[in-house]
Amino acid sequence: MTRDLAFVCGEAVESQSIVDVLTETCGTLLEDVRLFDVYRSEQLGEGKKSLAFALTLRAGSACRVRKGQHGV
Repeated sequence: MTRDLAFVCGEAVESQSIVDVLTETCGTLLEDVRLFDVYRSEQLGEGKKSLAFALTLRAGSACRVRKGQHGV
C-alpha cells in the first residue's frame, strides 16, 4: 500500500530528518520512503516549505484501511 504525506516545515529542516522519523515510527511496516516534491509559496509563509513523501507500507492487518477511510 502506498500513501503520500506532506509536511510543512522551516527551510532549515532537511528531508532526511523527516525520513529518519518516519523510518523509526513506522518500523518494519515501512518498505520504502521517497521524497517526491518540495513546494514553496507565499501561502506557506516566509521561510517555510512543504516536503511531500511517498510511503510504501507492507500489507498486513496493521496496515489495512477501513472502508470509508482515505476515500476508499
